[in-house]
Amino acid sequence: MKILPVQIFQMHKSQKNVPKVESQPNLRALNFDVVAFKGIDAEKKALRALAKYGLKDAYTEEDMLHSDILESMLRSGFFKKSISQIVQVMNKKRSFLTETAIEFLDEIERLAKKNPNISLRDANKLLGKKYEKSLTDIQQGVFEKLIQMASKMPLKLQAEFSELIQEKDLRMSRKSVIRPFSAKTFIYQLENFAKQVESKNNKNEIYAIRLIIKNAKNIFKEELIESKKASHKKLSKEDKLRLQRLPENLQKNTMKYDVLYSLFSISVLRRNKELDRIFKNASAMMHGYKVMMPFKRKEFLHDLGKITSKLKYKTLASKITEIAHELPQSCDNIAAFVVKHLDSNDNRIGYYWLKDSLVSIDHMKATNIGGKNRPFNMILCRSITNRRKTDDKFDDWCRKHPETYVHLPNHVKQLKELQARGVYKKVGLYEDYTGDVSKTIEELSPKEKPIKFN
Repeated sequence: MKILPVQIFQMHKSQKNVPKVESQPNLRALNFDVVAFKGIDAEKKALRALAKYGLKDAYTEEDMLHSDILESMLRSGFFKKSISQIVQVMNKKRSFLTETAIEFLDEIERLAKKNPNISLRDANKLLGKKYEKSLTDIQQGVFEKLIQMASKMPLKLQAEFSELIQEKDLRMSRKSVIRPFSAKTFIYQLENFAKQVESKNNKNEIYAIRLIIKNAKNIFKEELIESKKASHKKLSKEDKLRLQRLPENLQKNTMKYDVLYSLFSISVLRRNKELDRIFKNASAMMHGYKVMMPFKRKEFLHDLGKITSKLKYKTLASKITEIAHELPQSCDNIAAFVVKHLDSNDNRIGYYWLKDSLVSIDHMKATNIGGKNRPFNMILCRSITNRRKTDDKFDDWCRKHPETYVHLPNHVKQLKELQARGVYKKVGLYEDYTGDVSKTIEELSPKEKPIKFN
């Protein structure tokens, strides 16, 4: 007999500090159109729909791929076909691809001439033999510079940095490491996995992962609040491991994990190997066991940032951070892309191959500095452009990229054309959007050289 999450919760109801778990309702009774797009504003959906009518990236004038195309490919099993079939279709979509995605396509095309019937996964593994060493050489050069700069840090921070480098070496050698459990990281991994699930547009799976994430945030609410405190951030890796191994903490975390895992085990995603791996790694970390974790640039930068934030010499901290950002990332470097996906399946490779080309919404004035989450502050661009712009204010971006003075007026001109053709009405976008977004561009552009529209 299957035990439902709510029943497990009742078994442990005598335990304190365990949030209530939401049980799984009758799936047939759900309105999946609402569930699938819960939290996504209708105006944002209308904006994204403009990409279907050929609207280009506002900042670069490059073609943007609508998510419907990628969803269709994933649902139909397109990326599970032979590479010769994949290349034939993808060559027709070259204009949508980023530079790195085009490089990957060219490599796959070369392989297809010799091995036309192999899978995308096997093709990527063949490319790994070519790119692993070149990526390692680039990374090693950056790490050597970091080690040299780190020698200028106080001895205590040097020891922390040395430990970080040792862990990096183990992960890059595909060896197991011990890391303390982090509710924040666990939920981040679940949310990252959810993006792949949503791209396939399987309504049952979308609902299942969202239910798991919602309950995870509720169950680990205390830990998420605690992780934001300065006192917690100052704890060393050893201190965090020691605390979580205390019998009372281990019992509490294990019970919370069991409730979530039971929810996963009765869901439509229960046979998904990647999600199962996320759960099993979380359990291993809770108990202080070793886990296999590939090296990830983003995690390394995050961990390094925790060290440099303790430096009194901000110039040194800034220099170390600048050097660390020289590490190749998969969106800009084909070697990093290939190596990152050596253990990925066909669909995962395909998803990330096209992910950076997808249409996305940029808040011209970021919401974390007071920008409104409203259409007049939103403009469409490729995902990769959005990521690159993240750290820049709108006026600073314009100063760094003078070509924006050409691209933005052309974008607004294209918006007017779509509006005149009745596209706004078709997608459900309000008619004054063009005028509103033009005003925002004028207001946020550099004061010394504003972007003006006739």
